[in-house]
Parts: sequence; C-alpha cells; structure tokens
Amino acid sequence: MHSPELRFVPYRRRAFDYANFSCGDENLDEWFHLFAGQNQRMNRARTFLLINEAVDSSQVIGYFSLVNCQITPLDAGRILSTLRA
Repeated sequence: MHSPELRFVPYRRRAFDYANFSCGDENLDEWFHLFAGQNQRMNRARTFLLINEAVDSSQVIGYFSLVNCQITPLDAGRILSTLRA
C-alpha cells in the first residue's frame, strides 16, 4: 500500500526542485539532469516525478521515464553509415 502523500506527476520544466536530486546511480542522474527535459520536449520520452506532498511538493525524490526505443551510439553510427551507402 502506498502513502497518499507520495505522488507521481508529469515532468514540467522549472516547476520542481531538481538541483539536489540524486538516485545514487551516476548514469541515471546524468540522464535526468541533462536529457530528461530535452527528450520530453522532443517527444522522445515522458518523464514522471515522485514527490511527497506532505513534506515539500516541489522537491523531486524519484523519477521514471518511458522511452519509445533506445539506440546506442555505436548502433546509430552503423545505421547512418548503411543509409548513406
């Protein structure tokens, strides 16, 4: 059972305090801080933020993102090189 104070909300730029958020995984933190908003605006992903309304509804305490697909940089290079041929 979940606490009614914990809630997932859609990512909105400048609506929440992201500065001190860290999930403990450097790669995920980097993606969140550098690319979550960009991917949202480009319709590549949808990110949802976990907040605790009882403590501070602007403080992000977790997140998840849904993406259509993922292509590694190596795969992207291979795909582009075959398209150019």
